[in-house]
Amino acid sequence: FILFLLPLLLFSFLFPDKIKYFPSLVNWDTVFSLLGLLVVTTAIKESGFFGIIPFEELGGKRKLFVFLVCFTFFISSILTNDIVLFIVVPLTLHFKDLFGKDLFKLLTLETIAANAGSMLTPIGNPQNIYLWHKWGISFKNFTLAMAAPSLLSLVVLLAFTSCIENGKVTKIKIKRNVNYNKNLFFVSCFLLFLLVFLFDFDIVVFPAILVVVFYALFCGKVLKKVDWVFIVLVIVIFIDLNIFSSLNFVKGVFGKINLSSDRILFTTGVVLSQFISNVPASILLTNFSNNYKVIAYAVNIGGNGLFISSLANLITLRLAGSRRIWLEFHVLSFTFLFITYFLVFFLVSNL
Repeated sequence: FILFLLPLLLFSFLFPDKIKYFPSLVNWDTVFSLLGLLVVTTAIKESGFFGIIPFEELGGKRKLFVFLVCFTFFISSILTNDIVLFIVVPLTLHFKDLFGKDLFKLLTLETIAANAGSMLTPIGNPQNIYLWHKWGISFKNFTLAMAAPSLLSLVVLLAFTSCIENGKVTKIKIKRNVNYNKNLFFVSCFLLFLLVFLFDFDIVVFPAILVVVFYALFCGKVLKKVDWVFIVLVIVIFIDLNIFSSLNFVKGVFGKINLSSDRILFTTGVVLSQFISNVPASILLTNFSNNYKVIAYAVNIGGNGLFISSLANLITLRLAGSRRIWLEFHVLSFTFLFITYFLVFFLVSNL
């Protein structure tokens, strides 16, 4: 937040006459979509529903390992990758004695799974929400367009899971929250479905505000758990990058890059994501190209690799509570990035 706030303060000092135009630089449909989805998915997490799943009864270490990775992949396409990691990572830490030296490997693969699974749908992550509105296509068509790179990533993920040893899980028991809040869970699932339905028809602001008001009236504790700073961060990013992309020297730099080439645009998006994170990269690139499909491929594949390339990466590294994960995280994440980059590069070359 501070890294993006500082440029905003600098731009305000250098271009005081532009301050009144700052609100027009924000894609408010994206902000309100993200707000509504973040509130609802936070409510689903807070309902405690996932605490009733008997993970420890799957019968084997490898089965549990594969299940947690696949569970993270598929649920991330619905609840957004960041929210899912706040559910899965603490749960995984319950099994730290079981997984031993493979714990950091599992946490890393769960993070990769969250990034890969979230690329499948327009509500899976913030960059997809933004690109969905820019692209102007239906939920169904967006999902179909993103199916190939997402499923390719799943295949590579499953290959990575084959490198852990098997073992029994019977000695591991966790206390499950069998008394989850059913009303909160089912009402929130209904509201999630309703939001997606309305967003698909470009009805965004009113339902998002309505959702916030609903939880304020009936379940205020949910709003206390929402990451409000992230919403503000997205607004700041919009202002920063739209001003940045309007500067002459930036136009000159990107003017020298042949972004009309799918392969160059894809590579540029992957590289940019490593240095400024994939959400800002998607916003920046759409100022110079309207090839939203390739941009979506690039910033989603580019979410793996360096820790800063995706907020999901930072969440896992923070929740893991150990600096020892950093090396293994980057070795696995970069290996996964290189493999999926070349696979999707081939896919992009044949669009």
